[in-house]
Amino acid sequence: MGSVLNRLAHPPTSVVSGWLAPSSCSKNASTTSSGEMLRLDGSKTGNLTFLITHQHRPYTAKGFSGQFRKWCDDAGLNHCSAHGVRKAGATIAAENGATEKQLMAIFGWSEAKMAAHYTRKAQRRKLAGAAMGLISMSQDRPKK
Repeated sequence: MGSVLNRLAHPPTSVVSGWLAPSSCSKNASTTSSGEMLRLDGSKTGNLTFLITHQHRPYTAKGFSGQFRKWCDDAGLNHCSAHGVRKAGATIAAENGATEKQLMAIFGWSEAKMAAHYTRKAQRRKLAGAAMGLISMSQDRPKK
């Protein structure tokens, strides 16, 4: 499901100066693509697990995805999913001008392929919007 779920599902080893360092002993844990820690603002928690199951254990990535699905369904948001929220975040960031490197850092991608997908899509949308005014049946258009 991706690094966001892994960051939520696995307890980190430490919080250093307000930055979350995901556990290096978990095969599913991840940092940003540059190995940086994730920023936390004012979070204070005892066991450094931010979301837990009803059994008071950290979610697995698959378990969190299923629980998120249930929360969405309970809220009447049947069209939403954890992956959909992640995609929406990447789309919004790209449309607001995030670079490929910034997207890679935000979403923990180690390769630029996914980031390039979102930046290309955002650029295409902006170009299309700017070009729509060029489609005109007006008599004032230049003649060839």
